Amino acid sequence: MDASGGLRVGAGPGGAGSGVVGLPATELAARVRSGGLTAVEVVRAHLAHLDEVEPRIGAFRVVRREAALAEAHAVDTALTRFAMPLAGVPVAVKDNVAVAGEVCTDGSPARAGEPEAHDHEVVRRLRRAGAVVVGITRVPELCLYAATDGPGTVSRNPWDTARSPAGSSGGSAAAVASGAVPLAHVN
Repeated sequence: MDASGGLRVGAGPGGAGSGVVGLPATELAARVRSGGLTAVEVVRAHLAHLDEVEPRIGAFRVVRREAALAEAHAVDTALTRFAMPLAGVPVAVKDNVAVAGEVCTDGSPARAGEPEAHDHEVVRRLRRAGAVVVGITRVPELCLYAATDGPGTVSRNPWDTARSPAGSSGGSAAAVASGAVPLAHVN
């Protein structure tokens, strides 16, 4: 980490190590499909890294630790794992689409209601492809503002925490840039 609180230039996002964090999504999926890694191993490594970086970057509104590990186990035991293009890849979903069992707030306390009954189509497709939803990322209130500073915290650029990742997908941007996930939903 440098004086700004961000990652050191050239340090790469994979601080939690293990040789898994920092690999491209395509490589992770290929290794899970081939049996070189399990989806549970991939998700555990990314959750450990997320725990390391999240206090500095504030990318996630919700971390779905137990649910993500259960989803990863389901990928590992699926007979169709070998045909899943995103087998075991940890993904983050922006807080403006429905994730079954989670509350979608659009970054606004006024929208905090009941957990969603069903996944949004984009989440259904990610899961069908074998992706594992590890969390829901922060957005500015109603996804309208230039800085990602919704209730609870401000999302920060992991390379320089004095800066914002900005925009309505700032939480997703910070999550990927930090290596917490290799792939995130934005819109």
